[in-house]
Amino acid sequence: MKYVVSQLVTENKKKCIKILETILKLQNESVERMLDVVKSDCQNKLKINSILGPPTLEEWKSVYTKLGWDYIEAEQMFVDPVPRTLPTLFSKSGKEIFPREGKKEQYHPNAFYDEMVGNYETYKFCKREHYETFDVIRSIEPIRENLDFLDYEYIEHDEALCFLLGINANLPSSLSLSDEKLITVLNYEDDPYDQNVNNFLFKSKQNKKLLRKFGTPTINTKEFIEWTLEQGYIEEANKDYLRNLNDDPYEKEFSELLYKELMDRSLISGEYYEKWQWRTNFNSLHFLIKSLWLNTIPIKWYARYPEKDPSESRGPDWNEIMHYFYYPENKTDIRQQVPKGAVAKEAEIENIIDLLLDIDNPNAERVFFS
Repeated sequence: MKYVVSQLVTENKKKCIKILETILKLQNESVERMLDVVKSDCQNKLKINSILGPPTLEEWKSVYTKLGWDYIEAEQMFVDPVPRTLPTLFSKSGKEIFPREGKKEQYHPNAFYDEMVGNYETYKFCKREHYETFDVIRSIEPIRENLDFLDYEYIEHDEALCFLLGINANLPSSLSLSDEKLITVLNYEDDPYDQNVNNFLFKSKQNKKLLRKFGTPTINTKEFIEWTLEQGYIEEANKDYLRNLNDDPYEKEFSELLYKELMDRSLISGEYYEKWQWRTNFNSLHFLIKSLWLNTIPIKWYARYPEKDPSESRGPDWNEIMHYFYYPENKTDIRQQVPKGAVAKEAEIENIIDLLLDIDNPNAERVFFS
């Protein structure tokens, strides 16, 4: 039995992207805030206008040795040899906070150098998290193999979670914490202060549902399919929408770009790996196909088949591009769906042609449908 993901999964993906974009914004604010702190540390203490790294020990030694501080080689730390007494702290009501038995308890303060290094390490940590989230958003689109997981005997917890969220199932294996050790969402330890992808995945409603239903590192795929069917995450595939990706005529990069542009303008529905369902009049689809042909888009395909170039042929290779689209059998052949008068969504289609031509063959002269 073949399955496809439902609209519920598609909506989950949209929510994921929105949340991750919010996380990215917050992380960027943290990066900028820590960058200001590091710049201030450098400029105010050593007059160094650089953030290539914290000032070296040698730079700080000249500062602290003049003040009489000791340098502990084993710990790479400066310590004030003069002990200081911890002050007594009182609350507004007059009650002592953190009462100590030994009122004369003393401490040796660490040098500003140690705080400076800590600030710089925090800045680097914030940058790593920001880059990680950016990479996740860039590669979040579900891969063809997401559905292939249903053919295995078992599915990993993290793969199952990404499947329900409608995102690339390889993402969790690429995520890391500050210690750079690979983790799984299943074993993640919740931290209320974390604003990262791991924490988002861990706290997602779908993760909680998976944990309550299965709660194991691996899940029996047959049980997973039965549960996802019941929950509405997948549906039995409509054979009319099945598409063999191995037979795609165009390069994958171009195919994915075309799909994205059509989806962004609500001209099609369905998943990338299905036959795309055209959402407006079919004379608009005719208009799109003819416009692509007139502008030799994609150029790599026409380079392989020069005889199909507009200068050598009398029209598009309809069968090739219609491989991507679902077209009802009872409809008039797409070749005969010639626009007469206004074309629905014409401006959106023209924008797509402009964008594709600019990417695919930027030096080419634009040719318009007539």
